[in-house]
Amino acid sequence: MQQLKMTRKLPNIAVLLATHNGLQWLPMQLTSILGQRAVNVIVWVSDDVSSDGTWDWLQEQSKLDSRIKILPKAGPFGSAAQNFYRLICDADWQDADYVAFADQDDIWLPDKLSLHSSLIEQRNLTAVASNVTAFWPDGRKALIEKSQPPCTWDYMFETGGPGCTFLMKPSLMAQIKALLLDEHSVAKQSEVHDWLVYAVCRATDGAWYIDPFPSVLYRQHGNNEVGANVGIKPMLRRTKKIWGGWHRQEACKIANSVSLLVNDQKRQAELAVLRSALMGKGFGARLRLLKFAIAGRRKLVDRLALCFLIAIGVW
Repeated sequence: MQQLKMTRKLPNIAVLLATHNGLQWLPMQLTSILGQRAVNVIVWVSDDVSSDGTWDWLQEQSKLDSRIKILPKAGPFGSAAQNFYRLICDADWQDADYVAFADQDDIWLPDKLSLHSSLIEQRNLTAVASNVTAFWPDGRKALIEKSQPPCTWDYMFETGGPGCTFLMKPSLMAQIKALLLDEHSVAKQSEVHDWLVYAVCRATDGAWYIDPFPSVLYRQHGNNEVGANVGIKPMLRRTKKIWGGWHRQEACKIANSVSLLVNDQKRQAELAVLRSALMGKGFGARLRLLKFAIAGRRKLVDRLALCFLIAIGVW
Protein backbone atom coordinates (compact mmCIF):
# COMPACT_ATOMS: atom_id res chain seq x y z
CA MET A 1 0.00 0.00 0.00
CA GLN A 2 1.35 3.38 -0.97
CA GLN A 3 2.25 5.47 2.05
CA LEU A 4 1.00 9.00 2.09
CA LYS A 5 3.58 11.65 2.90
CA MET A 6 2.57 14.00 5.64
CA THR A 7 3.04 17.62 4.62
CA ARG A 8 3.58 20.38 7.14
CA LYS A 9 0.91 23.05 7.11
CA LEU A 10 2.43 26.34 6.08
CA PRO A 11 2.22 28.82 8.94
CA ASN A 12 0.19 31.99 8.41
CA ILE A 13 2.19 35.02 9.49
CA ALA A 14 1.01 38.60 9.93
CA VAL A 15 3.85 41.04 9.30
CA LEU A 16 3.43 44.47 10.89
CA LEU A 17 5.34 47.00 8.77
CA ALA A 18 5.78 50.58 9.98
CA THR A 19 6.71 53.16 7.33
CA HIS A 20 7.71 56.82 7.22
CA ASN A 21 9.41 58.39 4.19
CA GLY A 22 10.94 55.06 3.24
CA LEU A 23 10.35 54.97 -0.50
CA GLN A 24 14.04 54.56 -1.37
CA TRP A 25 14.28 51.35 0.70
CA LEU A 26 10.77 49.87 0.72
CA PRO A 27 10.87 48.04 -2.65
CA MET A 28 13.75 45.80 -1.53
CA GLN A 29 12.30 45.23 1.93
CA LEU A 30 8.77 44.46 0.76
CA THR A 31 10.13 42.09 -1.90
CA SER A 32 12.14 40.24 0.74
CA ILE A 33 9.05 39.89 2.97
CA LEU A 34 6.68 38.76 0.24
CA GLY A 35 9.34 36.33 -1.03
CA GLN A 36 9.61 34.44 2.26
CA ARG A 37 9.75 30.70 1.62
CA ALA A 38 7.50 28.01 3.13
CA VAL A 39 5.11 30.44 4.85
CA ASN A 40 1.97 32.41 4.02
CA VAL A 41 2.34 36.11 4.74
CA ILE A 42 -0.03 39.05 5.07
CA VAL A 43 1.69 42.42 5.37
CA TRP A 44 -0.12 45.05 7.41
CA VAL A 45 1.25 48.54 6.79
CA SER A 46 0.84 51.72 8.83
CA ASP A 47 2.33 54.84 7.25
CA ASP A 48 3.27 57.79 9.45
CA VAL A 49 2.34 60.74 7.18
CA SER A 50 5.08 60.18 4.59
CA SER A 51 5.87 63.06 2.26
CA ASP A 52 8.15 61.26 -0.22
CA GLY A 53 5.55 59.29 -2.18
CA THR A 54 5.59 56.26 0.12
CA TRP A 55 1.80 56.31 0.59
CA ASP A 56 1.00 56.40 -3.14
CA TRP A 57 3.56 53.69 -3.87
CA LEU A 58 2.07 51.44 -1.18
CA GLN A 59 -1.40 51.96 -2.61
CA GLU A 60 -0.19 50.80 -6.02
CA GLN A 61 1.52 47.75 -4.54
CA SER A 62 -1.61 46.76 -2.63
CA LYS A 63 -3.51 46.71 -5.94
CA LEU A 64 -0.89 44.40 -7.44
CA ASP A 65 -0.67 42.01 -4.46
CA SER A 66 -3.64 41.23 -2.21
CA ARG A 67 -1.27 40.18 0.59
CA ILE A 68 -0.52 43.85 1.25
CA LYS A 69 -3.07 45.49 3.57
CA ILE A 70 -2.73 49.21 4.27
CA LEU A 71 -4.35 50.76 7.32
CA PRO A 72 -6.20 54.07 6.77
CA LYS A 73 -4.23 57.29 7.04
CA ALA A 74 -3.51 58.34 10.61
CA GLY A 75 -0.90 60.22 12.57
CA PRO A 76 1.48 61.84 12.79
CA PHE A 77 2.77 59.31 15.31
CA GLY A 78 6.18 60.87 15.72
CA SER A 79 8.09 57.65 16.38
CA ALA A 80 8.41 54.09 15.17
CA ALA A 81 7.17 52.83 18.55
CA GLN A 82 3.87 54.71 18.30
CA ASN A 83 3.45 53.51 14.72
CA PHE A 84 3.95 49.90 15.80
CA TYR A 85 1.50 50.39 18.68
CA ARG A 86 -1.06 51.52 16.10
CA LEU A 87 -0.39 48.35 14.08
CA ILE A 88 -0.76 46.13 17.15
CA CYS A 89 -4.09 47.74 18.02
CA ASP A 90 -5.59 48.13 14.53
CA ALA A 91 -4.21 45.38 12.27
CA ASP A 92 -6.13 42.11 11.95
CA TRP A 93 -3.48 39.64 13.17
CA GLN A 94 -5.64 37.63 15.60
CA ASP A 95 -6.12 34.60 13.34
CA ALA A 96 -2.47 34.38 12.28
CA ASP A 97 -0.20 31.65 13.62
CA TYR A 98 2.53 34.20 14.30
CA VAL A 99 3.12 37.95 14.21
CA ALA A 100 6.32 39.66 13.04
CA PHE A 101 7.64 43.22 13.24
CA ALA A 102 9.25 44.75 10.13
CA ASP A 103 11.17 47.97 9.63
CA GLN A 104 10.96 49.66 6.25
CA ASP A 105 14.67 49.74 5.41
CA ASP A 106 15.99 46.23 6.12
CA ILE A 107 16.28 43.13 3.93
CA TRP A 108 15.07 39.76 5.23
CA LEU A 109 16.86 36.54 4.35
CA PRO A 110 14.49 34.23 2.39
CA ASP A 111 14.02 31.63 5.15
CA LYS A 112 13.75 34.02 8.12
CA LEU A 113 10.11 33.33 8.90
CA SER A 114 10.13 29.60 8.19
CA LEU A 115 13.21 29.05 10.36
CA HIS A 116 11.87 31.13 13.23
CA SER A 117 8.40 29.58 13.13
CA SER A 118 10.02 26.14 13.21
CA LEU A 119 12.08 27.16 16.25
CA ILE A 120 8.94 28.27 18.07
CA GLU A 121 7.21 24.98 17.30
CA GLN A 122 10.15 22.72 18.11
CA ARG A 123 11.13 24.46 21.35
CA ASN A 124 7.65 25.48 22.50
CA LEU A 125 8.64 29.15 22.56
CA THR A 126 6.58 32.30 22.88
CA ALA A 127 8.81 34.39 20.63
CA VAL A 128 12.06 34.37 18.66
CA ALA A 129 14.52 37.12 17.78
CA SER A 130 17.95 36.87 16.17
CA ASN A 131 21.26 38.50 15.52
CA VAL A 132 21.49 40.77 12.47
CA THR A 133 24.10 41.75 9.91
CA ALA A 134 24.45 45.52 9.79
CA PHE A 135 25.48 46.97 6.43
CA TRP A 136 26.45 50.45 5.27
CA PRO A 137 26.27 52.26 1.90
CA ASP A 138 30.06 51.99 1.52
CA GLY A 139 29.88 48.17 1.57
CA ARG A 140 30.93 47.58 5.17
CA LYS A 141 29.22 44.81 7.11
CA ALA A 142 29.24 43.84 10.79
CA LEU A 143 27.57 41.08 12.78
CA ILE A 144 25.48 42.56 15.59
CA GLU A 145 25.40 39.93 18.33
CA LYS A 146 22.47 40.03 20.76
CA SER A 147 22.17 36.29 21.42
CA GLN A 148 23.94 36.11 24.77
CA PRO A 149 22.13 33.93 27.38
CA PRO A 150 19.32 35.74 29.22
CA CYS A 151 19.81 37.08 32.74
CA THR A 152 17.27 37.17 35.54
CA TRP A 153 16.48 40.87 35.10
CA ASP A 154 17.80 41.72 31.62
CA TYR A 155 14.26 42.42 30.40
CA MET A 156 14.08 45.38 32.79
CA PHE A 157 17.18 47.00 31.29
CA GLU A 158 17.30 46.02 27.61
CA THR A 159 15.33 44.53 24.77
CA GLY A 160 15.40 40.92 23.61
CA GLY A 161 17.35 41.44 20.41
CA PRO A 162 16.60 43.67 17.42
CA GLY A 163 12.86 44.32 17.13
CA CYS A 164 13.04 43.97 13.34
CA THR A 165 13.72 40.24 13.87
CA PHE A 166 10.86 39.46 16.29
CA LEU A 167 8.43 36.63 15.54
CA MET A 168 5.78 36.19 18.24
CA LYS A 169 2.73 34.16 19.11
CA PRO A 170 -0.58 36.04 18.92
CA SER A 171 -1.14 35.37 22.63
CA LEU A 172 1.79 37.66 23.42
CA MET A 173 0.47 40.31 21.04
CA ALA A 174 -2.90 40.11 22.78
CA GLN A 175 -1.24 40.93 26.10
CA ILE A 176 0.52 43.91 24.54
CA LYS A 177 -2.67 45.16 22.91
CA ALA A 178 -4.55 44.94 26.20
CA LEU A 179 -1.84 46.98 27.91
CA LEU A 180 -1.89 49.62 25.18
CA LEU A 181 -5.67 49.96 25.46
CA ASP A 182 -5.64 50.06 29.28
CA GLU A 183 -6.12 53.66 30.38
CA HIS A 184 -4.36 52.89 33.67
CA SER A 185 -1.20 51.61 31.95
CA VAL A 186 1.81 53.72 30.90
CA ALA A 187 2.76 51.13 28.30
CA LYS A 188 1.70 53.35 25.41
CA GLN A 189 4.22 55.96 26.62
CA SER A 190 7.14 53.57 26.19
CA GLU A 191 9.45 54.81 23.43
CA VAL A 192 10.92 51.36 22.69
CA HIS A 193 8.23 48.96 21.48
CA ASP A 194 10.52 45.93 21.22
CA TRP A 195 11.72 46.40 24.81
CA LEU A 196 8.10 46.51 26.00
CA VAL A 197 7.25 43.31 24.13
CA TYR A 198 10.29 41.48 25.50
CA ALA A 199 9.58 42.63 29.06
CA VAL A 200 5.95 41.51 28.93
CA CYS A 201 6.97 38.11 27.59
CA ARG A 202 9.65 37.50 30.21
CA ALA A 203 7.69 38.96 33.14
CA THR A 204 4.80 36.59 32.41
CA ASP A 205 7.11 33.55 32.11
CA GLY A 206 7.02 33.41 28.33
CA ALA A 207 9.80 31.49 26.58
CA TRP A 208 12.07 33.79 24.52
CA TYR A 209 14.98 32.73 22.32
CA ILE A 210 17.53 34.83 20.44
CA ASP A 211 18.87 32.88 17.46
CA PRO A 212 22.61 33.43 16.88
CA PHE A 213 22.13 33.08 13.11
CA PRO A 214 21.53 36.55 11.59
CA SER A 215 18.18 36.59 9.78
CA VAL A 216 18.10 40.23 8.66
CA LEU A 217 20.38 42.58 6.76
CA TYR A 218 20.14 45.67 8.99
CA ARG A 219 20.56 48.76 6.85
CA GLN A 220 22.50 51.67 8.37
CA HIS A 221 21.90 55.22 7.13
CA GLY A 222 21.50 58.77 8.39
CA ASN A 223 17.79 58.37 9.21
CA ASN A 224 17.95 55.29 11.45
CA GLU A 225 15.80 55.86 14.53
CA VAL A 226 17.82 53.18 16.33
CA GLY A 227 21.01 52.05 14.62
CA ALA A 228 23.64 49.42 15.20
CA ASN A 229 25.55 51.49 17.80
CA VAL A 230 28.81 50.73 16.00
CA GLY A 231 31.51 53.43 16.12
CA ILE A 232 32.26 56.59 18.08
CA LYS A 233 29.28 58.76 17.09
CA PRO A 234 26.58 56.19 18.00
CA MET A 235 28.38 55.46 21.28
CA LEU A 236 28.46 59.18 22.17
CA ARG A 237 24.78 59.56 21.24
CA ARG A 238 23.87 56.60 23.43
CA THR A 239 26.00 57.92 26.32
CA LYS A 240 24.29 61.31 26.10
CA LYS A 241 20.84 59.68 26.39
CA ILE A 242 21.91 57.61 29.39
CA TRP A 243 23.49 60.63 31.06
CA GLY A 244 20.29 62.60 30.51
CA GLY A 245 18.21 59.98 32.29
CA TRP A 246 16.34 58.67 29.25
CA HIS A 247 17.22 55.00 29.78
CA ARG A 248 16.19 55.03 33.43
CA GLN A 249 12.92 56.78 32.59
CA GLU A 250 12.17 54.08 30.02
CA ALA A 251 12.99 51.36 32.57
CA CYS A 252 10.45 53.00 34.92
CA LYS A 253 7.77 52.79 32.23
CA ILE A 254 8.61 49.14 31.57
CA ALA A 255 8.49 48.26 35.29
CA ASN A 256 5.16 50.01 35.75
CA SER A 257 3.72 48.32 32.67
CA VAL A 258 4.66 44.73 33.47
CA SER A 259 3.71 45.06 37.13
CA LEU A 260 0.07 44.98 36.01
CA LEU A 261 0.55 41.51 34.53
CA VAL A 262 2.58 39.62 37.13
CA ASN A 263 0.57 37.16 39.23
CA ASP A 264 3.38 35.52 41.20
CA GLN A 265 3.56 37.14 44.65
CA LYS A 266 7.35 36.84 44.94
CA ARG A 267 7.84 38.45 41.54
CA GLN A 268 5.37 41.19 42.43
CA ALA A 269 7.32 41.98 45.60
CA GLU A 270 10.62 42.07 43.70
CA LEU A 271 9.15 44.34 41.05
CA ALA A 272 7.82 46.65 43.75
CA VAL A 273 11.35 46.99 45.15
CA LEU A 274 12.74 47.64 41.66
CA ARG A 275 10.09 50.24 40.87
CA SER A 276 10.79 52.03 44.14
CA ALA A 277 14.52 52.03 43.44
CA LEU A 278 14.03 53.29 39.87
CA MET A 279 11.93 56.20 41.07
CA GLY A 280 14.07 56.89 44.15
CA LYS A 281 17.17 59.01 44.65
CA GLY A 282 20.20 58.85 46.85
CA PHE A 283 22.59 56.15 48.03
CA GLY A 284 19.90 53.76 49.25
CA ALA A 285 18.10 53.69 45.91
CA ARG A 286 21.40 53.06 44.10
CA LEU A 287 22.17 50.12 46.38
CA ARG A 288 18.78 48.57 45.69
CA LEU A 289 19.23 49.09 41.95
CA LEU A 290 22.65 47.43 41.99
CA LYS A 291 21.05 44.19 43.24
CA PHE A 292 19.06 44.07 40.01
CA ALA A 293 21.75 45.48 37.71
CA ILE A 294 24.22 42.66 38.45
CA ALA A 295 21.78 40.42 36.55
CA GLY A 296 20.41 43.19 34.34
CA ARG A 297 22.23 42.84 31.01
CA ARG A 298 23.15 39.82 28.92
CA LYS A 299 26.71 40.93 28.08
CA LEU A 300 29.22 41.06 30.95
CA VAL A 301 30.69 44.36 29.79
CA ASP A 302 27.21 45.90 29.71
CA ARG A 303 26.45 44.63 33.23
CA LEU A 304 29.67 46.12 34.53
CA ALA A 305 29.00 49.44 32.78
CA LEU A 306 25.45 49.59 34.13
CA CYS A 307 26.60 48.86 37.69
CA PHE A 308 29.33 51.49 37.43
CA LEU A 309 26.95 54.16 36.16
CA ILE A 310 24.47 53.37 38.93
CA ALA A 311 27.21 53.41 41.59
CA ILE A 312 28.45 56.89 40.59
CA GLY A 313 24.91 58.26 40.32
CA VAL A 314 24.84 58.79 36.54
CA TRP A 315 22.20 56.15 35.75
